[in-house]
Amino acid sequence: MTRLRVGVIGAGAWGRNHVRTVAGLAEAELAAVCDADAKVRERLARQYPTAHVTADVADLLGRTNAVVIASPAATHARLALQCVEAGKPCLVEKPFALSRRDAESVARAAADARVPVLAGHLLLFHPAVERLRALVQGGELGRVYYLYGLRVNLGQIRADENALWSFGPHDVSVALYLLGEVPVRVAAHGKSYLQPKVEDVVFLTMEFGSGVLAHVQLSWLDPHKERKLTVVGATKMVVFDDMEAREKLRIYDKGVERPPEYRSYGEALSVREGDIFIPRFPTSSRSRRSWATSSAWHAVRSRPARVRRTGSAWSPCSRRRRARWRPVGRRSRYERGHADTCRRPGREGPGPLRPDRDRRTRLRRPAARDGVRARRLPRPGV
Repeated sequence: MTRLRVGVIGAGAWGRNHVRTVAGLAEAELAAVCDADAKVRERLARQYPTAHVTADVADLLGRTNAVVIASPAATHARLALQCVEAGKPCLVEKPFALSRRDAESVARAAADARVPVLAGHLLLFHPAVERLRALVQGGELGRVYYLYGLRVNLGQIRADENALWSFGPHDVSVALYLLGEVPVRVAAHGKSYLQPKVEDVVFLTMEFGSGVLAHVQLSWLDPHKERKLTVVGATKMVVFDDMEAREKLRIYDKGVERPPEYRSYGEALSVREGDIFIPRFPTSSRSRRSWATSSAWHAVRSRPARVRRTGSAWSPCSRRRRARWRPVGRRSRYERGHADTCRRPGREGPGPLRPDRDRRTRLRRPAARDGVRARRLPRPGV
């Protein structure tokens, strides 16, 4: 079977992920990569020696069967039209275009030429989002009342697109995917603080014909990094947190119930509390390794000055400050011989790991506890 020859236009901060993904596909081949930066091209030539690296888009189109466009947002529409004219199916990263006119021109050209053109709404293929859609469409949440998203961070600040164009396509595509309908009213309000005419924070509201209300907060000028979506239904509520490494979806069996018959206003509504269900999603070993590596590195870099890792819990220690990563239950040679030094402040008596301390330690400790400098005892027989 002939492998699909794929080219990537733009290998910057996000385009490099497409390059790496295409290079790892068994049914595809990374045929060519195009980038305007000479330093980026030099790096790509070293990392992917079998791929053709060029600065000319026409050169890339002549060597590929399909194209991924991950260049700056202002060039998306122009490059997509160029791919359509060459008859090459293309995947356009978000935002698809920076104006309605450009987006419609690309869509018309693709329909007339019968060339597939796709938008890079990657969250629609997320296992948690697929499970969330099944819950919504299957009626397990009951009637959906509203949903709201939070996508904020400190950076990456862009000059050619505002926070709505940069972050908004994710939440808008997920909302339309979950509900299966398009909004009837849309309102967006934003403000520019760092650059003129480039909104750093945007509040987006969408109202759907079914009565569902959707709200999204988007910003790259925020102290928190949040990627969260909450869906509130009549029967259950769901929270999708993309920043969680494992528990990305939480299903809350809670809500407000109205009894069929009631005699007073106080009996009309009752809050129902239930269980929290966390479904498990399959993850690749590579993802698990990357999460473990990032978690370990964060722990080592952000640990307090007098903290060290032992087993499965953190314990204070005054002797050593270097992080040691070992399987749970296995003690180091240091812990086996000096367990009494790693003890909670103010605790008296033997340490938890080795009660049979040697004679010198047993004689030296009372003096050290009373504020007297401990002296080194001679070895027996000397």
